[in-house]
Order: sequence, then C-alpha cells, then structure tokens
Amino acid sequence: LPRLLADDATPEAISKLMTEQDGRIAIFSAEGGILETADGRYSDGVANIDIFLKGHSGDSVRIDRKNGPPQFIPKPCLTLCLDVQPDVIETLASKNGFRGRGLLARIKFAILKSNVGYRSMETTPVSTSLKQNWQQAVAKLLTYPDPADGEEHAIRLSADARRKFQDYRMEIEESLRPGANLSEIADWGNKLAGSVARFAGVLHMLGHAYHGYDGYPWSVDISGEIMEKAITLGEYYRAHALVAF
Repeated sequence: LPRLLADDATPEAISKLMTEQDGRIAIFSAEGGILETADGRYSDGVANIDIFLKGHSGDSVRIDRKNGPPQFIPKPCLTLCLDVQPDVIETLASKNGFRGRGLLARIKFAILKSNVGYRSMETTPVSTSLKQNWQQAVAKLLTYPDPADGEEHAIRLSADARRKFQDYRMEIEESLRPGANLSEIADWGNKLAGSVARFAGVLHMLGHAYHGYDGYPWSVDISGEIMEKAITLGEYYRAHALVAF
C-alpha cells in the first residue's frame, strides 16, 4: 500500500520503506528519537546516517545484506520534519559524525521563542475553507504523473528568477569568506543556495496545484516572484542556523 509518512524507524527500516515507495518517504515526529536511532541507539553506538545523507542529495542507494533481499533506490528523496525540544538541538554536535559527515549541514533549523506566560486561553481554529483548499492542493499534487524510467520532469527558471537566484548565490559566496556572516558555519552555508532552489521548486509545485492551473507545473517556468519568496525562506533559515550552531 502507498505510504507517505513514517515516524519511529531505524535507518534500515527507512531504506526498506523507500525501496517499496519508489524511493520516497517522509519522517514526521514530535520527538527527536529518530536522531538517537541514527546515532546508534540500536546498533551498539555505531552511527548509520547514509540514508539521511543520500536521501537529501538524491544519490543512489544500494544495500546488500546477507539476511535480506538487495535494495536499490536510484533517486532517493527523504523528508525529515522534527518538532523537538531545544536540548535535542544542543546535543546534535556531539553525535557520531553528524557534523563531520554533513548531516547537520543538510538540516534547516527554526529556533522558536517560547510564548509561555503570554498565551491566549482561547485560540481561533484553522478555518474550514483553508483546510479544504490545502487538502485539494495536496490531492492535486498526488495526481501529477511520475516521469517514465530514465526520464525526468525538469522545472526551469524564468530569466527573472535565474537572475535573482544568481545574485543570491553570489551574495552567499561572499558570506562564506573568512570573517563574514557564514564563515563559521561554511558547511551549512555551502548548501544554502541549493536549499533555496528546492524551496522555489516546492513553492512552484504547490502554487500550481493550489490555484488549480491547467497543465503540469513543469510546463511553466518558475517566476521571479516565486524565487523572491524562496530567498526570503533562505534568509529566515540563515538567521536561525547561526543561532542553532
């Protein structure tokens, strides 16, 4: 059966799920247990983060084990969304190879300010129309066809979007210089431009589905307006990464 989400799973189970689900799965959790598992909680302290690294970059995965069938994922796509306590983030740097091998460089952090003491006792529920629009957009996304074997649906940038993206890439490059904004977290900063490109693709796809446009999203170039929104997200996560690290 199709699976979109998983929660408490070992890296081996995640690889198996992704093999079964055409290379894609999302881990959504209100806790950080998946990070403890990746750090070797069930494997005598031996960290296993390959599926997280390759699931971000799309590098092919080949797994051969004597106690199971071979697994091959040509283009893995793993989404990881964790809502954790601050102390979980504080301990990430001590995990086996999490920073040295680039796992922390792949994560986008959001360090939120506590509202305790200032919360309202009555909150406005999410409107029915907003929930319906969201459900319709997600359902629409799921109707888009997968590319045939050996092919891909390439989403291209308009001239305006490309110019804005190239200017932003240059600004990031200058921020990586010694003493500049991103110099202390160059491992994370090196992946910021790629993240913004991903944001633009996601916003483009979702906007196309949300507004019910005809045709497929890859038949339309990403606009300069969408790229500006993606860059705004990039700047949000840059500020929070500086706090997190």
